[in-house]
Amino acid sequence: MTLLSLNTPSTTQKALADWCRQQRKAKGFKSRKAFSEVCGVPTETIKRFENTCYISLSQFLLIFSALDDIDKLNDLIQQQPKPRSIAEIKNG
Repeated sequence: MTLLSLNTPSTTQKALADWCRQQRKAKGFKSRKAFSEVCGVPTETIKRFENTCYISLSQFLLIFSALDDIDKLNDLIQQQPKPRSIAEIKNG
């Protein structure tokens, strides 16, 4: 556990909302409605998340998985990293 961090849950929440907005636009979803149809999260929920940073975990995961590889989040919580090659599996 880190004793000193400049990040707080609030700043991290804001950073995640900002990142998601930027990724949504970078992936060509200029409107929240178009993105809503892909990720399955209501347009108003996406708007609220992008503006206030508040969203349920399940809805955040739907948004994240539409923007990036959900395995990246799973890797954060794994006890051991997933093998990246057949050689790692054989030697593991």
